[in-house]
Amino acid sequence: MFIDTDVGQPGSLLEANVFSLSSLHRSLSRGTLFNPNPTQLIEGETVPLLLFGTSAYPLLPNLMKCYSDDEQMTEDQKHFNLQLSSTHANIQSVFGRLKGRWQILNKTNHNQLNSINSLVHACCTLHNICESNGDPFQPAWLSGIDNSTSRNEHCECPLPEASKTRHALTEFLKNQ
Repeated sequence: MFIDTDVGQPGSLLEANVFSLSSLHRSLSRGTLFNPNPTQLIEGETVPLLLFGTSAYPLLPNLMKCYSDDEQMTEDQKHFNLQLSSTHANIQSVFGRLKGRWQILNKTNHNQLNSINSLVHACCTLHNICESNGDPFQPAWLSGIDNSTSRNEHCECPLPEASKTRHALTEFLKNQ
């Protein structure tokens, strides 16, 4: 299910740039996305409700991402990355189902540029309705679908509280 859609940026923009221009980023930066923002004490750190992003996204107090591949990672950090990667696979599956169900999203449309934003919003809304009603999804619809969702741009300038949260989650997952 899609809970937030932000469309309208050119497809040539890198994922990190699209995110930095989004209302989601503005809400996360202001700390107003989750209101109230529930927290839980994990490994001695107060951890807020979290979103997960790929390496293209910044590490923010409410937005976790994997440790960078070019860092000397510990086994605990590798385990953390594995756990987050499995979450990302679920996200890619949702986008695959959206593009499989609504094939028009896989086509280039230069004729109706002024209606593309509405088209994408409509497809996401209809997708949510289909998913919430348990409408069957045909695996054959995925045939020929490019399910890649990101073009990464490395961004590693985390806020201290975000690093503390990621470390606390790493320690927590080590004990699971």
